Amino acid sequence: MPERLFKYQPATDEALSNARNTILWFSAPSQFNDPFDCALAIVTPTLTDEDYARVFDRELQRKGQPLLERFGARRSADSDFRAAIDRALATAFEAQRQSHLHQRGVSCFADAGDSLLMWSHYAAGHRGFCLEFDGTREPFCHSRPVIYPTKVPRLNPVDLLMGEAPRGIFEQAMLLTKAPCWSYEREWRLVHERANDQVTYDVGALQTIYVGCAAEAHLLGSLHDLARARAIRLFT
Repeated sequence: MPERLFKYQPATDEALSNARNTILWFSAPSQFNDPFDCALAIVTPTLTDEDYARVFDRELQRKGQPLLERFGARRSADSDFRAAIDRALATAFEAQRQSHLHQRGVSCFADAGDSLLMWSHYAAGHRGFCLEFDGTREPFCHSRPVIYPTKVPRLNPVDLLMGEAPRGIFEQAMLLTKAPCWSYEREWRLVHERANDQVTYDVGALQTIYVGCAAEAHLLGSLHDLARARAIRLFT
């Protein structure tokens, strides 16, 4: 966990208001600028004979004799059973994917405040500002790093169904995985249970404000007033 986290901001009234009122905004991933962000198909489409057998045994414990009567001696090898399992898993995990995409909230940070690309892409072409937070304080200490693998992570849905997958692996694959081309962001994320919601943080968590080199005078004045009122360092 980095000791400092940075949030690049555009020169908008909303961004200024959030800074003044110690608010973090958690957006739905469906609103991100990259449509593939948090929307990857991460569940493997092909199950093994062992996977079907595991599901059959699980369902047998739940439903007993009626399951045997329906699918007969072929048990987990029955094509109808396999097709039913494929449909059920696909439906269940697509519902999970849509839930993470539209109903979870995410707030994004970087572990450095001097990235020219980040200033260009997220601080309105250096016309905005960047907030430096104490990463050891709430809620920033719960941030988790984004990973940038060369291949899309694939999860076995049977492992998830049986509770045998590592805890949080679905959220890691869905919300904390991006394509390698984004690795320059060195991103960390906070995940919130509700999308389009806000969380307040302690006043002392905001350590420093950096102003973009192309910022207009009115933004500089507003940030100077904020820094002076809170005894926060300001760099222009």
